[in-house]
Amino acid sequence: MIGAALAAAVDPVNLLGALGVACGALWALLTGRAAILACQATGAVAFASHYYLLGSTTGAALCLVAVVQSVASASLGRRPGLLGAIFAVSALAVLVAAWQSWAGAASAFAATGSACATLGRLQRREQRMRLAFLGCSLAWVGHNLLMRSGFGLVCDALTLAGIGLGLWRHRRRPVAAALPSAPPEPANDRGPVARRRVA
Repeated sequence: MIGAALAAAVDPVNLLGALGVACGALWALLTGRAAILACQATGAVAFASHYYLLGSTTGAALCLVAVVQSVASASLGRRPGLLGAIFAVSALAVLVAAWQSWAGAASAFAATGSACATLGRLQRREQRMRLAFLGCSLAWVGHNLLMRSGFGLVCDALTLAGIGLGLWRHRRRPVAAALPSAPPEPANDRGPVARRRVA
């Protein structure tokens, strides 16, 4: 019993899945765009290996595309032309990878999730990134259900919870709440300085 539990704990599939879960739970709560992308890249490497070992070639390939996109988006933000070219090539890679490794609905869900993630990494504002990754995570739920990836589903649940919390924490305050309760009185000639001058 203990031996089986230890074997499961050190199984590469489970270790990589656990690392992917940790990154998936963390990135949505981060505030800096570069930190979000770095955390996503680390999680994508872990899940690429996890899915490959589970037999999901599409999932593994699309996770590797996600790594390229995250690194490019974090490091080439000031070079939009090069970044656009890399994203165009990587979007084509998503289609080719999904086509070449097509396995029915699981591949369709993975490709949809990857497309949403591509849109998310192109966003300059964190809230828009979170919204795009909301769609991404929902699509990956379908993939992970079909592939029976328990770690993938746990990661999806934590990521969706983190995205919801991140969207709530970083929401814009209503304009009325941002205004002071009483506007400052306008400067006029009836103030104390003006009365002293008159006196």
